Amino acid sequence: MEALKSEIESIKLQIKHLCNFAETNLQKSTPSSSSTQADVISSAIQQVLEVLNRIDNKLNELTTKSSTSSISLPSIRYFINTTGPHPIPNLNKIGHDILKPLTKDDLGLNLIANLHKLETDPHFRGKVCVSIADLGIDWKDLAKRALPLPDHDQFAVQHDRDDDGVSRLYLSHSKTITPINFDFDLNPLTHNEAKQFLQDIVESPPQSTIPYYVGPIDTSGTPLASLFPSGALSILGDLPGINTLYMHMGECGSGTAFHCEDAQLRSYNLNIFGWKLWIMIDPNDTTKFERMLATKWALHKCDQSIRHLNVIVSPKRLLQEGIKFDIIRAGPGDLVITRPRQYHAVLNQTPSLAIATNYTLLGEQAIPPGWGVCPQDGLYNISHGNLKRLVVSDTYKPPMKKRKSNATFPLHSKRQNFGQSRDISNVVGNNDTKGKDYEENEE
Repeated sequence: MEALKSEIESIKLQIKHLCNFAETNLQKSTPSSSSTQADVISSAIQQVLEVLNRIDNKLNELTTKSSTSSISLPSIRYFINTTGPHPIPNLNKIGHDILKPLTKDDLGLNLIANLHKLETDPHFRGKVCVSIADLGIDWKDLAKRALPLPDHDQFAVQHDRDDDGVSRLYLSHSKTITPINFDFDLNPLTHNEAKQFLQDIVESPPQSTIPYYVGPIDTSGTPLASLFPSGALSILGDLPGINTLYMHMGECGSGTAFHCEDAQLRSYNLNIFGWKLWIMIDPNDTTKFERMLATKWALHKCDQSIRHLNVIVSPKRLLQEGIKFDIIRAGPGDLVITRPRQYHAVLNQTPSLAIATNYTLLGEQAIPPGWGVCPQDGLYNISHGNLKRLVVSDTYKPPMKKRKSNATFPLHSKRQNFGQSRDISNVVGNNDTKGKDYEENEE
């Protein structure tokens, strides 16, 4: 088995060299030599395809020898762009080891367009690398730039065991930011190790309060705000956590329960220090995921009903329910993208620092007509004709963690509300001129 693993790693290295060779020759290509260079590149790609066949053979051999093999390789064959007369490799699709990073020139005004190219590709696997070392930013200083709002409440989290394969993740009552030490070296987990880490934290959740600041960040004197924009949302003024950067800084075991972004927004999360583990529900199984949770809890009819449950569902339980998902291991420089309404949960494998924001693509309707939001939702105080503000009745009680002292923990995944209403109807799509308020009684 170890010999087979070693040979597969050797094959992967050969693919890396072949793709780098093809890219170098493509860059050197001139009109006068395009035919020759194309032939060279085509030959290199043919070698890649031959190597892929060898990988297939080795994987079949592994499967035959052990039904519980720990080898987990991506489907590299489908990462090759074979369109056109001379197929060339798409270097943004061949795994993390040979991922072509986004450079400073790819960020700023070009970032959203580049993310759109990735998101529209059916084989994109959720993350892309950013050359953070070349951005001229003192990242360790950034960790000192947390700028919580006056009523901010996301400083630490608390786990709690709930059901078979399900745990809860709540805010604690902490009101202080805990400094995090990022001076450590740790190799990333393998796919199976990451799955086991997530399984263990659900089945045997930590008992102590874990520092985790999620909130505004002071970007003054840095190019952060210009390098990492929110697309069309950027013209709205400051909407913390929606179109301005949020900091995510926490210890091992901290994280965010399952949720999707507000309304139809997209998001990106750039990891700076440490390692994060993402559980990303396949968009095709969104309804199945919601129905699974609805069998245990009565869901509110608002935009963020799943967010308010504060649940982490283990990989094993998701598999039992037949829900497709991906586990993404995000390390320093990895930028993870979520699509509109894509449910995801994030847990820090190590102490971690990241920045994140929402964004939209040009022409997208971020808030569809009749979109229901409750007072716990981040969009509740925004003035927009497509929003329906749900007045939560007295019979609806958001889930809280009960303690022996009868104290409770507040909701974990609650978006910070904005105290001042702001009319954004003309920016993110509007089919009406007035916001709608109505009362939605919950059983």
